[in-house]
Amino acid sequence: MNISPDIKTTVVTAGDRAYAWGAYLLAASMRMKGMQHPVVVGAMGWTDEMKRRVAALGNVTVVDIPSSRQCVACQKPMMMACDAVKTDWVCWADADGMFVGDCSEWLVGSDPDEIVIRKYSPVPPDFTPSNLEIWRKDVERFCGKALPESRYATRVNTAFIVIHRKWIPFLAR
Repeated sequence: MNISPDIKTTVVTAGDRAYAWGAYLLAASMRMKGMQHPVVVGAMGWTDEMKRRVAALGNVTVVDIPSSRQCVACQKPMMMACDAVKTDWVCWADADGMFVGDCSEWLVGSDPDEIVIRKYSPVPPDFTPSNLEIWRKDVERFCGKALPESRYATRVNTAFIVIHRKWIPFLAR
C-alpha cells in the first residue's frame, strides 16, 4: 500500500484473542473509508491465522505482547511507545472501535505539546463513592500522593488518544 507523505499518524490498538475480530474490524473500517495510516496491533495470545488476517489488510504491523493478568488496555503506553510506530503522531484506538468516515484530520494534534483526548458530551454523572475511592487509590499508587477530589470537572473517554512522539519517553516510564 502506498502511503501519502501527508500521513503523520500511526493508529495503535491491542487485544487478546477475544478482541482479535474487533482489531480486524477497526483496521478494515479505516481501509474502507480510505484511511491509509499505518496500523500497529498488539496481539496477546492470537493464533497465527488471526495475525495473518489482520496483516492482510495492508500496512498493518502485528506485535506480539506478553500474556498478562492485567486488562489489555493497560498496554496502551507500551504499544503507543513501541518501535513499530514510525510517525510523528500516534493514536490509540480501542480494539472495539470503528471509523465511520475518514477521520484523518482528527488524528493529528495542532501542537506537539498537546495530548488530544475526547471529552464526553454530555458529561456523565459524578463518580459514585466506590468509583471515587478506586480513583483516589489509583492516583496515590501512580503519583505517590492522594488527592481529596478531582481537580477537573471534566470526564474523558480514553478510547481514542492522540499524542506526539515527544511524549514517548514519558509513556515508556
